[in-house]
Amino acid sequence: MVRRLAAGVRQGEFANRVQEDSALTQTKFVYSEFYDAPLAFVAWHAGVQYLFWSGFFDDELDDYPLDYKVYRLPNLSDTEIESSWTTLPDRAEATMGSIAMRSVVFDPTRREWIDSAVFANFE
Repeated sequence: MVRRLAAGVRQGEFANRVQEDSALTQTKFVYSEFYDAPLAFVAWHAGVQYLFWSGFFDDELDDYPLDYKVYRLPNLSDTEIESSWTTLPDRAEATMGSIAMRSVVFDPTRREWIDSAVFANFE
């Protein structure tokens, strides 16, 4: 598997990680706000609906959190997701753990799909 950083990006910046492996398994997602990467997104994998949630702006960090908290959702409809992003963590069936944003491999736009390998951390 070959991974590279986009031109002009320092090593370790999570937002520009892209995947060049044609064998990559891609999982599409829907997202809410965006700042270098989705601040929250929902993806379906192996019949389970997952919420990746970075939370709100942290005044002490003067930035958004660098980790996603990952939740299992009760298979909400698209309408339920889109109408209530801020309440999604409260609607979760379980907290699955957390993962550093830099560990999630996104498509080059960071708005369409993620590498499905990330789900191995939560199964």
